[in-house]
Amino acid sequence: MGDITHALSVDVAAVIPNHYQQALESSDSGVPLYEADRNAPITTSLLNIVAQMTGEKTERPGLLQRVLPSFLRN
Repeated sequence: MGDITHALSVDVAAVIPNHYQQALESSDSGVPLYEADRNAPITTSLLNIVAQMTGEKTERPGLLQRVLPSFLRN
């Protein structure tokens, strides 16, 4: 980030890694990046930006947390 700050003479709040192919596939398919590949660098970078902006860590619920409510409703 230091190179970007020096070249542009501005403070850089965040950098999102280039993962054009995955971003394009997500956009074309309508499947959010965090559902397609939560551990991809682009996804973790976006989640970190959300956490910085909101002050809360964004986590995808685990399998048990996603499945359990449907069992409890029946």
